[in-house]
Amino acid sequence: MSASSRTIARCLLFAALALALALCGYALLTTQFMAYDDEGYVLLSYRNYATQGHLYREVFSQYGPLPYVWYHALASLAGFRLDSELVRAVTLACWLGCAAAAGRFLWQQTRHRGIAAGAAVLTFLALLPMIDEPGHPGGLLALLSAAGAVAGATALTRGHWRGFAVVTALCGAAMLLCKVNVGLFFLVAASSWLALHTRWSRGSAAVTWSIALGCAISPLLLMQQLWHERWVREFGFVFAGGSLALLLAALRTRRAEAGARAWLDAALAVVAVVSAVVGAVAFRGTTFSELWQGVVADPLRHPLIYAHATHWPAIAPWLTLAGLGCALVLARRRGESTGMIIALAILRLAALAGFLIVALRAEGFSLPLFGLHFGAPLVWLTAVPLRDSSPGENRARLWLAWVFSWQTLHAYPVAGSQVAWGGFLWVPLAIAGGWEAVQVLGVHLSRLATPLRVLGAFALAVASAVGFGRIASTAALRYSFHAPLGIPGAEHLRLNEDQSADLRTLTRNIEAHAGTLFSYPGMFSFNIWTERPTPTLANATHWFSLLDEPRQRAIVARLENDPRAVIVVQRALVGFLLSSGIDLQGPLHDYLTANFAPALRVGTYELWTRRGRSIAPLGTAQFVEADPAAPRLVVVASQAREIASVEIQPLFGWSPPLRRLAPSASAPWTITRLLADGTADSASASVCAPTAISGITRVEIPLSGGTADWPPREILAVALFDRAGRRVETLRVMR
Repeated sequence: MSASSRTIARCLLFAALALALALCGYALLTTQFMAYDDEGYVLLSYRNYATQGHLYREVFSQYGPLPYVWYHALASLAGFRLDSELVRAVTLACWLGCAAAAGRFLWQQTRHRGIAAGAAVLTFLALLPMIDEPGHPGGLLALLSAAGAVAGATALTRGHWRGFAVVTALCGAAMLLCKVNVGLFFLVAASSWLALHTRWSRGSAAVTWSIALGCAISPLLLMQQLWHERWVREFGFVFAGGSLALLLAALRTRRAEAGARAWLDAALAVVAVVSAVVGAVAFRGTTFSELWQGVVADPLRHPLIYAHATHWPAIAPWLTLAGLGCALVLARRRGESTGMIIALAILRLAALAGFLIVALRAEGFSLPLFGLHFGAPLVWLTAVPLRDSSPGENRARLWLAWVFSWQTLHAYPVAGSQVAWGGFLWVPLAIAGGWEAVQVLGVHLSRLATPLRVLGAFALAVASAVGFGRIASTAALRYSFHAPLGIPGAEHLRLNEDQSADLRTLTRNIEAHAGTLFSYPGMFSFNIWTERPTPTLANATHWFSLLDEPRQRAIVARLENDPRAVIVVQRALVGFLLSSGIDLQGPLHDYLTANFAPALRVGTYELWTRRGRSIAPLGTAQFVEADPAAPRLVVVASQAREIASVEIQPLFGWSPPLRRLAPSASAPWTITRLLADGTADSASASVCAPTAISGITRVEIPLSGGTADWPPREILAVALFDRAGRRVETLRVMR
């Protein structure tokens, strides 16, 4: 095959792979909506900044200004509508970009198309938590760290230190302006790596010791507020031990090649990015003191506001100690024996094999957690050079490992999706290290060279194909079985039937009954979907912890001035926060609980109105079974114009209707027009044939036959049909 034919074949392979990943990612993103709604929080803040400006002064944010500038540019320059579908598209682009960067790195390391493709697929799987929080700056941070790490590795392979300095400075500065701690981790990694390889006239030993000291004390400085927690101490120990072991491995191959010009170029790149972004938000009303408060000062308080632990396996500290000990032994030797090289290669392949076994299942956080729990202590093992014949590849792999090690700190203090965003670089690192181990074993065990290469490529292909196949089949089933949500701004989301029913019912009632809309905890997708305003622009998920008293009292004042104010409460989330020891107190919390009460319960959601105010529960149905001899079904319809029959059906699966009912002379229905507050607007009428209705209507339907063997009422729905058999409305059954 000619070179051009091979190039075409390679392009077709990667195009097909990109299409498959894109389709799978799109299906997963459009079939997921998390109740805690970080998506709504960030999206509403993007929209408010785009229309109002005044970031941090009025528009509350826990994050840096770059995502706001980015989404404002998409809205004002590109003309996109800032909604849940746009943030999913951007998240998908970031997700695919990370996978592409991993594939690019493995292509540079191995020149093997199959291995590059497998690395891209497994990186994609390691970032599955991307679907939980579309639009979150974490997706952009992951892309920037992947781009900076891989572009930096390319520059190092070619010996271009100035290029390395510029590209890592650009990405690091952008990350700094997304989330200050994560950006600092990347900039510390880049600057320390550059310092380690700079031609110093004197003091190179001092630089090395300073970097080592930074590895040791950084966890103490970062985690001091929660150092009393065991998982935090274990985290700090694993990071310090793993990074020190990696530093020892890097010192063995260090070559002082970078000059002062690289530092100047890096400084200019940082200044350019910071100036552009800060200038953009300053132009739209943010002062420098507000910028400092929002980007630096406020985030320093976050570990005390909310933390989510990662539970380290008992073996992780021992792996860290063993790794540090091995690195010290290697550092004291001028060369390794054949036996030691073979042992290191086998250990490296064992670690990769464990990862590939986990990849076969590819469930939720399994891959990200493996990368954090085992990748962090074993990072030195995947990167330490086993051969001297490829110094460029060794240098690139050590750099990628250095970035990975520092990015694992992203999982502190909240080890949620941050585990994936900060740890996915373990995937290309482990695969590249594993391939080097196969090559080395092939040299020292020549009879096994070909079988090892074939077995290694086969294992990678099986793990990536099986893991992706499981996720892709799940995505296809979810997408094909679920109907579009149909809510404005989220038209194409396809969620579980019960979740879709809850969200539709809530949005319908909010649109009918709400003026100002607030939520507890903050769930601001409802504001976007219904176009109901929040009390102020200070919107946060955990407003009870994140907003100070003046901001909370400003929200109280706005709510007090609106008699139609409505509160959406996620009772399951509130219970989880209480069980986690989160303090749900403050003037706003006290005001809500004293002045509002549940008027409607839908699944785990509640709709609170002012005490004493009643509402018609639109789009709901309820079984009235106080009298077992005369059970009734009561529905409140608001969208139907004619009702000829109803079907009582399960929300899930393809089960046939439990009951079909139509009005008749022997079983007439009672029709009552309602006002918005749920009181009767006219006298009730008895009907025994299909009937036209208008406005809000309560329909009482007698139930013939027993209902004792029916499923729980909360997983049922009632569908209304007109005389032509068309479904005109579907109602959620209330408990």
